[in-house]
Amino acid sequence: MAVNPLLLLMILMVFRNEHRQIPHSRGALLARIAYGLLGKWELSSNEEGYHQYWIHDKHKVLELLGYKMELEGLELSSERATSIFQEAIEHAPYDFAEHNLDRPTHHRLVSGHGNLDPLIGELKRERMLIALSSSD
Repeated sequence: MAVNPLLLLMILMVFRNEHRQIPHSRGALLARIAYGLLGKWELSSNEEGYHQYWIHDKHKVLELLGYKMELEGLELSSERATSIFQEAIEHAPYDFAEHNLDRPTHHRLVSGHGNLDPLIGELKRERMLIALSSSD
């Protein structure tokens, strides 16, 4: 059982949005929470275009960001986070490619050579990224 209110809330969201089932392993639970918050679940929002990017794209870039933050520290500059996103895209080009057979057609493509600001903006709106200074 959850020992803190946030984890309890996340477990309840998994239960509500995943056919009234809770995974048996902690890893599976955390994976469902991550995918749900990245866009699998329809959460209320007043903003148009809320989920423009595919959840697997967002998961891939955030996965590498989390790993790098573990190595380099929790506070990274916006420039460093952007370079980590570009690195994730360059290391798995097929995952981000338009011809990826698993890719839904209605989501925007993420390009490591283009402007990542729209993706970063969506992740900030979803509270997956936060900026600690006014320059970010």
